[in-house]
Amino acid sequence: RAEAGAGGGAGGSGGPGRPPLHGLQRPSSAEKVRAAAKREAEFADANLKMLQMDNMKLQEARDLLREQLREADAREEELISQVTALQARCSKYERELGVQRSGIPAKAERARAPTAAAFEEMKAQLEAVSEENAALRRTYRKGIEKRDSEVAQLRAQLEEQQRLYSQQIEGFRKRADDMRSGDAEAAGSEDFARLKRDNEVLLQELTDVRAKYQALNARFMRETAR
Repeated sequence: RAEAGAGGGAGGSGGPGRPPLHGLQRPSSAEKVRAAAKREAEFADANLKMLQMDNMKLQEARDLLREQLREADAREEELISQVTALQARCSKYERELGVQRSGIPAKAERARAPTAAAFEEMKAQLEAVSEENAALRRTYRKGIEKRDSEVAQLRAQLEEQQRLYSQQIEGFRKRADDMRSGDAEAAGSEDFARLKRDNEVLLQELTDVRAKYQALNARFMRETAR
């Protein structure tokens, strides 16, 4: 009887005591994985917001440069038109003066010819606007080149993040498959079922984060195509 009692005691301590110990290990692992995935998701969301803010700033700078370029083009066209008109008037007056010197009466009514000083001033204005326009074009091109370089770097980062997330997802799937075919399936414990559910939740979280990055990448591609 003593032996039976001892055996029963050993069985009682080994049997009922083992599932709690067995159950404490796997949830701890699942919680660590969940915490790591949560940190990754928070980090990814923070990066996403930062990239969106950078993209908005780049778009604002691009739009401002485009508007300045349009205004400079308009001013240049206006001055070119004015200078062309002045040149035509000067040519006309020179012809009339030449005819008058030949003894043939010139037209009685004629608008006053522009002075040489006014003509030179208009030419100086045209040169200044042309230089400003050229500077704006250079600034605009540099801004576009910088933006394209930053977008390329961001796209490379996004692709690397997507690759890492894909590896993590495949790792979770492999772990789940291994557990299905291992001792946990034979035991049929609640711990395995809970860990399986946790893994499915983590897979969904990682998939959502990857979808956000894919959406942002598509947005960058649309912007660079403009």
